[in-house]
Amino acid sequence: MGLMPKFSVIIPTYNRAELVVKALESVLAQTYAAHDVIVVDDGSTDETARDIKRYLSERPEHAVHVDYIYQPNQGKSVALNQGILRTTGDWFAFLDSDDCWMPDKLETQVRAIQECGEESRACFTDARYINNPQLAMTVFERARMGSTEDIGKLADTVKHLLKPPAGIYVQTLIVPRDLVDKIGGFDPQLRIGEDTDFLFRLALVTGFCYVNRPLVQIDRTPNRAVGIVEHISDDERSHLRQLQYMYEKWLNLIGDSRNEEKKIILMRLEEVQNGWADCSLDERDYKAARRALAEAIRIRFTAKTAVKWILSHVLPGFTRKLVIRQDSLRKKRQIPA
Repeated sequence: MGLMPKFSVIIPTYNRAELVVKALESVLAQTYAAHDVIVVDDGSTDETARDIKRYLSERPEHAVHVDYIYQPNQGKSVALNQGILRTTGDWFAFLDSDDCWMPDKLETQVRAIQECGEESRACFTDARYINNPQLAMTVFERARMGSTEDIGKLADTVKHLLKPPAGIYVQTLIVPRDLVDKIGGFDPQLRIGEDTDFLFRLALVTGFCYVNRPLVQIDRTPNRAVGIVEHISDDERSHLRQLQYMYEKWLNLIGDSRNEEKKIILMRLEEVQNGWADCSLDERDYKAARRALAEAIRIRFTAKTAVKWILSHVLPGFTRKLVIRQDSLRKKRQIPA
């Protein structure tokens, strides 16, 4: 890192007019000023454009550093990639439009990167969840990172990311432009898990260091109806398709060099096939359910899946009821990501 890195900050947004200005203000209040800031509007239908333009017109001293662009709705990955193309800094930082930074976030991370050296060229921080009583903890506490150091390095970021909750959010991250270019930015085919996919691919090319302070506020308001993530379809099959694509890609990227990590990804793919089977059982398509279960067993044999496959042959109706009951219990105890 040079002595004075130039940060380009990208804020993707969708229908969060009441929140995005607050996020932008937290960037502009940094003790280490950003080189440029871009708000990428992913097809908002609310007053986002009006509110951003009004804010900048009332604060002309900021307008020279901030750009606002609008694109038809294409998803968060495309919005982030647009920001990457439109900015000129040599380092990137990202912020979701419902979250906020503490004033010394960038300044503290610059010190951390300088201290940790060239082997750790990506830096993340702890963060605090807000607006959700189920998450009355920091991100690091939830991930059980247990570090006592103010600044530290992860021993193996790839392995760390495969054992969630990992405690790494893109909105806490800084990373140099050359590494973002090297991994090809965000995957436009992903509308869920795009941040995790970006972090995973980044971890294959650099080590990560961290700041053990909650320098970001992550809004986890439950049941919010709008936002760049919230507007994604709840269709379970779409989610499974995205996850399968991502895990198969990861498997190809790591090859045979990481046996432990490969086993974890295969376990995830086996879970996806079980998910396909559950969808088919719910729809009473028992033939498709048995095919998915057979594929799950081929990927990774488990006694539980084998029993489920047998039951789908001899007692398909009972298996369907069992799956519905288990899904209901899972949703009741689910904690937001």
